[in-house]
Amino acid sequence: MTGGHVGLVVVGVAIMLAGLGLVAVWRSARRTVRTAERTTREITRMTVGALRTVVAAVVIVAIQYTVLTAEVGLVWHWCVLAVPGLLAGAATARLLGATTDTRPMLVRGVRR
Repeated sequence: MTGGHVGLVVVGVAIMLAGLGLVAVWRSARRTVRTAERTTREITRMTVGALRTVVAAVVIVAIQYTVLTAEVGLVWHWCVLAVPGLLAGAATARLLGATTDTRPMLVRGVRR
């Protein structure tokens, strides 16, 4: 080979390596974007849950305040204090009951 042909081969190899590098960067960026998207979705889901909890707490406290400051019977006072306790108990039971993993078990790489 002459000097001109060697130069063309070197340039061709450099272009191929640059193309492989671009493909690697593109695949890595796709993975990163996918991970960021999952994280954002998770954070949004947690934020919505927290917002619902705060709104429910505000409503419950407003109702309790209204009933406890009004001139009503003792039964209403007990109802207003017991219902949030029952709701909290139900939420706690649901939270503790959902601790199992629902994904299928992998035994030696095989799903059962």
